[in-house]
Amino acid sequence: MSIVSSANILSYTGESTYSTALQMVHEGVEQMIVDMTDRTFVSTTYSNELYDGEGGSRLRLKHLPITAVSRVSIDPEEVIQIKNTLTDATTAMVTVDATNVTLTVDGGAGNSTSTLAIGTYTTLSSLVTAINALSSAYGWSASIYNTIYNDKKTNKLIPQQIDCTSFESTESYQYLLMGEPVDGRIKIIDGIWIEIDGYFPRGSQNIAVSYTGGASNASISMLIGILVKAVWTNHQNDSEGLKSYQVGDISMVYADMQNSQMMMDIIANNRLTAI
Repeated sequence: MSIVSSANILSYTGESTYSTALQMVHEGVEQMIVDMTDRTFVSTTYSNELYDGEGGSRLRLKHLPITAVSRVSIDPEEVIQIKNTLTDATTAMVTVDATNVTLTVDGGAGNSTSTLAIGTYTTLSSLVTAINALSSAYGWSASIYNTIYNDKKTNKLIPQQIDCTSFESTESYQYLLMGEPVDGRIKIIDGIWIEIDGYFPRGSQNIAVSYTGGASNASISMLIGILVKAVWTNHQNDSEGLKSYQVGDISMVYADMQNSQMMMDIIANNRLTAI
């Protein structure tokens, strides 16, 4: 999703068609702004994003400004135990992300990739059933670690990748993890931090946050329009990299946008590390 719509780019540049070349300039300028500020400027929902706990009551999130928080969990617990029993596989991996649980067997008779959609297998018990359906062909075996987790939602699993490679069928299980929701209120502070009533436990990747963050603003939208128009005008005149030229009595000088004070000020005010 673009920070500035293609319709607004057409309006700003005066073009009638959003051509492939104009799209390339538009997307390139937006990526440059994202790279320079380390921010997305597009409102996006992030599921179970992991953070290190530092022992305080506040946690600064990555994608700003924070506009909504749906879940904060701490101290991931083992909820599904899983292993692969194929001894001829080179590797057997399980990957959990926001949309899928992917089981990959590399090498051997069970060489395969099986993708189980979290939107289809919505509870942990249904996910375990789906994994065990892959047992005979691909060697996967899973069970609920404790029956209290049967009806827990699969979309609360922590993003992770685990190695389940087995060189003997009796090798022990690995575990899929889910965090425990924090107690009490969760407050958004200045669109930058979340704050809880107690304290986040210290640890590595032991806090998972699901939230919505990122939004554009007028200064960034204006800057994107200015840069797209400048680059596009140079492209149309076949003068990329040319600062000035003269034909007869007519001379043109293009602004050096990378050294523009206005551009630098806007970037500095929106840079993540400056907040």
